[in-house]
Amino acid sequence: MYILLGRKNSIIIEVFHNVHAKEACYVQDRKDQINRVTVEIFNEEYVVKGEENSEYIQMLAAYVDRRMKMIQQRNANLSNHRVAILTALNLADELNKLQEDYDQLIRTMEDEKKNRMG
Repeated sequence: MYILLGRKNSIIIEVFHNVHAKEACYVQDRKDQINRVTVEIFNEEYVVKGEENSEYIQMLAAYVDRRMKMIQQRNANLSNHRVAILTALNLADELNKLQEDYDQLIRTMEDEKKNRMG
């Protein structure tokens, strides 16, 4: 299994099981820009290809692994699939809340700038 991490829209993840010709050309064109890193997440190895450096990809994998193990410890009877889904939902919730905080901070800064300018 190959996972491609890109920088275009934050992090783009594509899992390559059945790669279409168009996608294969896209990956081939960018081959010289892509790092290939083997990571372990939840006791399974994955080959991750991405524009980010190897240390960053390893850090992301370690974070996902820790979060999955936390979910499993709290819910010992869950299947690996359900652990992955709950982890994804928790991470999506965190991301959404951070985005809301960021958006609010930007609005506050813009309001303060308008107030200073009169």
